[in-house]
Amino acid sequence: MDYFKRFNFLFATPVFDAEDLEGARYNQIVKEIESSGFEVVKARNLEDAEIAVQTDAAIGCMLVDWGKKGLEGKTASLINLMRRRGLDFPIILLIRRKRFEDVPVEVLDFIDGYVFLSEETPAFIAKNLISRLKQYAETLKTPFFGALVDYAEEGNQLWTCPGHNGGVFYSRSPIGRVFMEHLGEAVFRDDLDNSVLDLGDLLTHEGPALQAQKEAAKIFGAEKTYFVLNGTSTSNKVALTALVTDGDLVLFDRNNHKAAHHGALLIAGGIPVYVPTVRNAWGLIGPMDFAALDEAALRERIRTHPLVKDPEAWKKPRPFRVAVVEQCTYDGTIHNAEMILKTIGHLCDYILFDEAWAGFMKFHPLYAGRFAMGLADLGPDAPGIIATQSTHKQLASFSQASQIHMKDRHITGQKRRVEHRRFNESFMQHASTSPFYPLFASLDVGAQMMKGRSGEVLWDDTIRLGIELRKKIRAVRREFEEKEQRPERRWFFEPFVPDRVAIPDVSSPGAVHDVPWESVATDQLATNPAFWHLTPGAAWHGFAGM
Repeated sequence: MDYFKRFNFLFATPVFDAEDLEGARYNQIVKEIESSGFEVVKARNLEDAEIAVQTDAAIGCMLVDWGKKGLEGKTASLINLMRRRGLDFPIILLIRRKRFEDVPVEVLDFIDGYVFLSEETPAFIAKNLISRLKQYAETLKTPFFGALVDYAEEGNQLWTCPGHNGGVFYSRSPIGRVFMEHLGEAVFRDDLDNSVLDLGDLLTHEGPALQAQKEAAKIFGAEKTYFVLNGTSTSNKVALTALVTDGDLVLFDRNNHKAAHHGALLIAGGIPVYVPTVRNAWGLIGPMDFAALDEAALRERIRTHPLVKDPEAWKKPRPFRVAVVEQCTYDGTIHNAEMILKTIGHLCDYILFDEAWAGFMKFHPLYAGRFAMGLADLGPDAPGIIATQSTHKQLASFSQASQIHMKDRHITGQKRRVEHRRFNESFMQHASTSPFYPLFASLDVGAQMMKGRSGEVLWDDTIRLGIELRKKIRAVRREFEEKEQRPERRWFFEPFVPDRVAIPDVSSPGAVHDVPWESVATDQLATNPAFWHLTPGAAWHGFAGM
């Protein structure tokens, strides 16, 4: 399918009388656009237009009426909604000359052009609108996926591998044909051999492949990003085998994924100093025991460690080659990255934050200070910072898609820094020489989806939905408890959030009062991390010894 035909038009206009001159011209514009192969979606009121804007990602251009009847005079609010949500497709005003002066300046900042029905021919207006849609669609082409689309649409044939030859081999078999039709032809056409120079090199990082990773680094706040095609299990092994060698000390979160064990300890030969993690009565995994991160206690554990052969190791300014932290646990507990850096940063050459479950934290202010790439003002005495993320878990990528983010320019020139050449040797050790291009493209697209305002909007919508769901669960639980007489039937799910929280008392400056968590406004819950804290000693979370 033609790339541009994957986008459509939204015409947010009133119903025109087909017998009038305006109506006839309007209908002719629609006809011209549709005859060119594009779909025109029509919204006759503000509510329909808002629903379309928020749910139809195929919109590539919007024509919105500024007439007296246009969207009940609420056109400006619709335009503002779109731009607040980070939607960048062109907005064209359908306007009459006599009403041009009514358009406020703030709206002019958000629109891309005008259509005067009486000034140009319908055919020319249709061509102009199609041109604007194509220009917008072209800007959406990401570095790697865009090049992949262009290559596929050229109809190139490959005579190397993979052997299915763009799906042709599958089509020769009954079950192969079903398999191909089930997945769609495009995925087979995009499954290319690594000899296609147009797409760059995924192992040595060249061309569109390199550009995709560079742009992902900017989006996620990293200095360098590596796309990894075999999950964060492999990302952890890549990073840790690049960093650790036989006999290096590794400060090791007891809750780390097995891949961290494989990479740092089994393959690289590092010596672990374990940091215990807290669990509650339900078996949920909590944070690390921060008391175990006390510097004096850590140095004493090194001094008495049965595997440490160097009797002076405990005295070294930075005894640990790397600290490996499960930054977000399987059960959703998130550490304070700034606190970890402040507590152990001076003891480590690097800190690796395994953010497999929390690659989204960069894109919402609720998580400020809690993700690796958000750590700022890193000087020459700070550790190098690495984050590994399973983009397929909480972001938009195919299964096994992962990425490694790095921040270590602040230690350039120091012996402890791992240079790209060494790091990439480790990367290639764990990578296939036959990468699956659609998987790599999903990382490219997944990063670009988070770019700019749109990433925050997507996650803000998600967080607010999660809050409303938790509030509803609390309401249903309360109803069960109030109405059910039999104790054994009064049970219902309980969301893992505080029972009560403190909010400012507006009637008494400086004072606070306790309220049920679910009674707090969603706007506050979605912006203030204090309402989600694991307060030490609180009964609701059950994590003792914090």
